[in-house]
Amino acid sequence: MQSRSVRTDPRTDLAPYRSPLPVRLRAATLADFDVMADLIRLIDLNRHADELAPIFEILRDVLAAGRGGEGPFTHGSLHFVVADLADQGTPIGLIRCGVGSWTGELAVPAFIRSRLYSRIGNVQELAVAPGYQGRGIARALLRRIEEDHRDAGYDAMVLRHHREQTSFYTHAGYTSGSRLTLVLPNGLGTVSVPGQSWRWAVKPLAQTVAVANIQGRPALTGLLGPRDSTSEC
Repeated sequence: MQSRSVRTDPRTDLAPYRSPLPVRLRAATLADFDVMADLIRLIDLNRHADELAPIFEILRDVLAAGRGGEGPFTHGSLHFVVADLADQGTPIGLIRCGVGSWTGELAVPAFIRSRLYSRIGNVQELAVAPGYQGRGIARALLRRIEEDHRDAGYDAMVLRHHREQTSFYTHAGYTSGSRLTLVLPNGLGTVSVPGQSWRWAVKPLAQTVAVANIQGRPALTGLLGPRDSTSEC
């Protein structure tokens, strides 16, 4: 993945507008680990250190391995992108994508679960340092991973978020709901995962995928179709 300098959009970030910043988006490296860990801690201050320890262990191992493994992203099948100022090297924002633990909760055949792994992108963390919020950095990171997943043939993006972030994700083109609901192909029915204290946000990437209203809840439809139809949005 090549680094890319962008001017962020201050209208669609997580905090009130201040001023736009030119930022560079690049693949995360092992040298970024400590700053990335600090940013991940900001996402949910209620998480205990014991909960974060396995996350940080996996993060360090993946960063140490670099681009090893099969897959189209920065670290094989995982996508770790950081934002820094164009004239500096310290990350001020990050987005981390990988297989969502929610896939293990679905009562679906193994072959469907395997296809979901490779066709639905899952955002695990999106965070911006407090001093840089409100300057479009979160939106720039989100847009970058959406483009990369679309180019790799993914059907949709999925993520969990705090309730107070609903407006941000709605402005970014996501549909937010209390449950993650997927309509499976070939008559396999509908599966759903509750949000508990979080909300789920979904965004189609392929032209064949849409968000429908099923029993008052948003649901992704048209999943796992041919890979040759991608949206231009």
